[in-house]
Amino acid sequence: MTTTIPSKELTPELLAEIQKKGSAFLDQAASFMEISGIEDFNAAGPVITGLKKCETDIENMIDAHFKPRLDALKFAADQTRKDRDESKAVRVKPLVDARKGLMDMADKFQREETARRNAAAQKLRQRMNALALVMDRTPMNEVEVMSDADFDSHLEAARVKYQEFQRQREEEAALAAAQNRVPELPPEPEPEPLEVYIPTAPAVQMKGVSSRANWKWRPAGSNPDGSISGPARLTALKALAEAAIKEPHLLELLDFNDKALAALAKSAGPAGMPRPGIEFYNAPVTSVRGA
Repeated sequence: MTTTIPSKELTPELLAEIQKKGSAFLDQAASFMEISGIEDFNAAGPVITGLKKCETDIENMIDAHFKPRLDALKFAADQTRKDRDESKAVRVKPLVDARKGLMDMADKFQREETARRNAAAQKLRQRMNALALVMDRTPMNEVEVMSDADFDSHLEAARVKYQEFQRQREEEAALAAAQNRVPELPPEPEPEPLEVYIPTAPAVQMKGVSSRANWKWRPAGSNPDGSISGPARLTALKALAEAAIKEPHLLELLDFNDKALAALAKSAGPAGMPRPGIEFYNAPVTSVRGA
């Protein structure tokens, strides 16, 4: 739609009317060379009032002349803004859709990668716990890279070795009892508390896209979705309680104090790891510059 903008020039008719209206008062004002007496003073009053009224009348006439132009310009400006916004919507929408699509893919990758790594960490934790029961001291980095078949073989060998160790202790104890003496048995190694660091999904690095850490907590033994069985929760709480005996500052974390643990996770981040019975994990937040 095309809008016609009225001219800013005053019409000859309007100019003539303005001239006619103002000339009489201008002539009267010109007649006063000076005000030297009361008569001149009294005569000047009506002329001053008339000049002021004439000013207002002429301003109103000019306002009336320019009003259609102002209305047309306002309509044109509004239409221009509308056209601009529609043009943006049409030409920018493919870019917006593409950006949101990439963000969705990046978020999906991070969620899946986090779930995969958490599952791997949980599997490693289960392996290390199984080895701890038979007093195996294989380093965690070696256990982590074992295939399922290799680990099963390693665990079975460790179990056989531990059973043999136990059998020897029992035989030595029985022999000592028969000889009425205290057996000299090698001390049975105590299992060490297991603290497994759960790796987090890597930040997706691409121009204009950033990922910031968002550290959270959950009881040790939780599933990737955050759920946890009753026995697993009890085991995690017991581990925390036992640690608090030696480290009293952990007492405030008993019963899984959400406020204290959330503050610890956010302030300490990776440095806050590990705590017995507690896992700190990163749920990164992705943002796009300018979004």
